[in-house]
Amino acid sequence: FGTAGLNWGAITPEEAWVAQKELFRTQMRLEDSFVNISRLNEKKSTVLLCDRGLMDGSAYMPQGKFEEMVNEVGEDVGDIK
Repeated sequence: FGTAGLNWGAITPEEAWVAQKELFRTQMRLEDSFVNISRLNEKKSTVLLCDRGLMDGSAYMPQGKFEEMVNEVGEDVGDIK
């Protein structure tokens, strides 16, 4: 998925915070869906690769802010790594 046409350079820090939270929630739901789908095939083991996945936002936020955002949506960084 993309950024819905959002110009990250033209938004306020507050708007970026909201956008990152929404992207995080979307990624979380996407990853949960793939886990659920993989469980449908009980006869085979499945490996899911999420190239950074939920942790991706941490590369675009100041240190400490990512963990704050994750906690704000009710998750823990240790659980999503």
